[in-house]
Amino acid sequence: MKFKLTKEANKKYMKNRKYTSKNKISKENETKNMIKPNKLKVLDLFCGAGGFSEGFRKAGFNITYAVDNWKPAIETHKINHPETETILADINDLNPKNFGTPDVIIGGPPCQEFSGSKKGGSGDFKKGMKLVFQFMKFVHILKPKYWIMENVARLDRIMPNEIKFKELGIDKSGFFKIPRRQIFNSADYGVPQKRMRLLSGNFPLPKQTNFENPTNKTNQWVYMRKILESFPNPLIKPNGHK
Repeated sequence: MKFKLTKEANKKYMKNRKYTSKNKISKENETKNMIKPNKLKVLDLFCGAGGFSEGFRKAGFNITYAVDNWKPAIETHKINHPETETILADINDLNPKNFGTPDVIIGGPPCQEFSGSKKGGSGDFKKGMKLVFQFMKFVHILKPKYWIMENVARLDRIMPNEIKFKELGIDKSGFFKIPRRQIFNSADYGVPQKRMRLLSGNFPLPKQTNFENPTNKTNQWVYMRKILESFPNPLIKPNGHK
C-alpha cells in the first residue's frame, strides 16, 4: 500500500524514502504473513519501540501497521515485529484512509506537555492536545471496533469528554465523544511498579489480577524485591566460587 502525504510533507518523505522502502513488506512476505481470520487487525499510532504492540501481539492480535516519526523507534519496532508494516512519518502528514480497515487502534500520544515533571507541571497543554486530537481524528475516520489511547493520569483533568469535530480538523458540526476513560494502576495487573496511567477509548474493562491487600482467593502485588531476588548474585560465579 502506498501512503499519500501532504505536499508539505512530500520533501521530508522523499528524504526518508530510502529507509522506509526497506521496511515495506515484500509481496512474498505479505502472502506469508496474511491476516488470520481469527485475529483482529491493529493500527499502532505513536508506536515507539513497540511495547503496546507487543502486548496486543501476545494477546493474539495482528499488528498490521505501526507509525512513529522517530527513526530509532521505528528501527527497533521493525526488529521486534518484522511482520508489521512500519511507517516512518509524522502522523499529521498521513491520510487515515490509507490504513485500510483496522479493527483496533492503539497508541500513546507524547505525554511531555501533560506530565507534572515538565516545568513543574506547566507544560504547553494546547501543544500536547494537537497530537491527541490527531489520534482521535484517525479513530473517527476509520471507525474501529475498539480503540485505546494511553497517557499520563494528569490528562484526565485536562481532556474533555466531548471534543468539537472542527478541533480535530474535521469540517462538520458535532462532537467526538470518548465513551470510556479510566485511570489504572499497573501494580494491579502484575507489574512490579506503581504507575498510574489513563486509558481512554472504547474497550472492555480488564479484570484486576493483583491487589495491595489480597484475600485467600486473590494475588498480592508483585514487589520489586521479589524480582531482584530471582536474579543470580553477580559476585558469585556459576560454580559457586567468588
